[in-house]
Amino acid sequence: MKNTVPFDLFGESKELCFTNKKIRALERALGKPIQLIYSNMIVGVDFCFAAYPILLEITEDEFDKKLEKYLEDGIGSIDKLATPALNALSITGVVGKPLADSVRNMYYPTEKAQDEEKNGEATVN
Repeated sequence: MKNTVPFDLFGESKELCFTNKKIRALERALGKPIQLIYSNMIVGVDFCFAAYPILLEITEDEFDKKLEKYLEDGIGSIDKLATPALNALSITGVVGKPLADSVRNMYYPTEKAQDEEKNGEATVN
């Protein structure tokens, strides 16, 4: 079962993955618990500046350059950029298994089908 989210908005393919330590670092960087992010859905520029240096293991200045180019090139918006980071947080299960499973199924639908097939085989035998 994958706990990563594919990411290629900066021109190179990466896998975004929050570990427990990275989630803690994100809470510290934002100055608030993760639950408030979900309850208020505040995932703008500040969220991206906190999440991406942690996820991509780069400095805030390096992220700033990537963000500047991303926005100048007209590739997308802050919403489009925030979504993979939020999904990477969700897929960990930190706010519940149903949300984690839902996000995982968006990125890995064949994995869900394989799990269902295995479960079906297990009940048939």
